[in-house]
Amino acid sequence: MWKIHSNFLSDYDICIFGISVYARTRKPDRIIDNRVKGRTKHGLLYISSGAACFSREGKEDITADGGELVFIPKGCKYRMKYVGESTSFILLDFDMITPDGNFFTFSDGIEIVSDKSADDRIIDILEKFRACAEREDNSSHMRRKELMYKLLSYIFEKELSFENSKPKYANIIPGVLMLRKKYLENIPVSEFAAACNVSVSSFRALFTECYGMAPVQYRNKLRIKRAQELLEGGTLTVAEVASSSGFDNIAYFSRFYKKVTGETPKETQLKNK
Repeated sequence: MWKIHSNFLSDYDICIFGISVYARTRKPDRIIDNRVKGRTKHGLLYISSGAACFSREGKEDITADGGELVFIPKGCKYRMKYVGESTSFILLDFDMITPDGNFFTFSDGIEIVSDKSADDRIIDILEKFRACAEREDNSSHMRRKELMYKLLSYIFEKELSFENSKPKYANIIPGVLMLRKKYLENIPVSEFAAACNVSVSSFRALFTECYGMAPVQYRNKLRIKRAQELLEGGTLTVAEVASSSGFDNIAYFSRFYKKVTGETPKETQLKNK
């Protein structure tokens, strides 16, 4: 399972840019050496046939076979060797930054995004990348962004990579997915637990252990993040933001918002005018 940084959720509003696409076939024993300077951008490498072996100092070698998708972080120092009779691949290079302008990565190490053959949806998106690989115009740049966000969105929904990827957390995946998709609704924790076929106490305990907070706290965190974004937009009143973020009581919303962010909803609005 793809192990992503624990701060991903708080920084999920990332901007992806500088996307380039390469589709090639390499002969066996071809070597790419990035051990000195490291990689200049993040990479998603899809091996359609053949295989590639990644070597890093002090780390076990990682071999990606046909049908597997690999994430290679920016700055990573490694040596890659194509193995097999020939290796065909599609490589996506890109950069990511958070809203405050800091560069961002999902992981510091090379990760196989999926340890099984990519499904038809991933392959379809990658083939669309291939189709626009050689175009250089405004339309193709926007198309690459669209495809990259679609690809990552699908991967994260499909794999649901937890911050702490111990196998026991797999039991609560259905409930976590339900919470994330319906966080604006006041669904009781019992329904999340029922979706996982576990008891309420087990769901709550596993969830809290994985995310460091109870399910309701996690849901409120998502709601406050949405409220903050709406307030920064400056087009809605505090009452409208509260209602749009799942809070029925404006007074409670204002108190809770200040407790979480350190400022009142009005202060957030004024700061961004």
